[in-house]
Amino acid sequence: MAASGRYRFSSQNTYSYGCERFEVFSGLTNGLYIAFLAAFRLLEAAHLLVEPDEQQQQQQQHNLLTLLSIAAGLVGLVLMRRHSRLPADQPLTNSTANAPRVCSAHSFNMHGVFLHVLSDAITAVGVAGAGLLSHYRGWASAPASALCITALFMLKSCTPLLLRCSTVLLQAAPDNIQPALDRCVREVTYFDGVLECSRTHFWQHVPGYVVGSLHVRVRTDAEEQVVLTFIRETLSPYVQDLTVQVEKDHPISVREVETAR
Repeated sequence: MAASGRYRFSSQNTYSYGCERFEVFSGLTNGLYIAFLAAFRLLEAAHLLVEPDEQQQQQQQHNLLTLLSIAAGLVGLVLMRRHSRLPADQPLTNSTANAPRVCSAHSFNMHGVFLHVLSDAITAVGVAGAGLLSHYRGWASAPASALCITALFMLKSCTPLLLRCSTVLLQAAPDNIQPALDRCVREVTYFDGVLECSRTHFWQHVPGYVVGSLHVRVRTDAEEQVVLTFIRETLSPYVQDLTVQVEKDHPISVREVETAR
């Protein structure tokens, strides 16, 4: 919740890109918490299989609390149902390149909160089901089985969030536009007057907001402004923050070589 409000702060001199990435980090933290919680539940399930709980009858005293947990979880799921899925990566076009970027970053954080609510609800349902099976059917392994099922479900649900957040925080280029970026770099390389295009870097600041930089070496007779305009027009549909360094080629004369010697 704190991250949800933090991203609204505008860009400053200290944080020139704003605080939108804080929401992506929050989403990663939520995913890691759920993954560790699932791992601990798997360990607890293994312990129950080796040493079954002898206090199964005391579990019946907590039926009311379990039902309240299920009800609270269902209410939370209904309230946060619009955050049940991560936004899909869409190929960027001229019409979508400049879309507001905070929506995707915010959805990462809120999806993590939804997974918290979902894991609590699934755990409550699993505990209730295991208690009923143990009491009425005499299945001693029901609690351990319920823990295994809920833990595996939690791992499956948090894995996409972990992968997406890690990709952003590790500054990787989006997979959905990587072929287009490679094509644009080739077009820049073959543009009239361009000798070399190097040090190309493209990464996501937050989902839907791509930052890029490249170094271009041009002929001495090339118009720098024409080359720069072409580069920006070529990459602008995919890169929202682009830095280009244009450097003219200066061949070394014979006199300069002799002076160096």
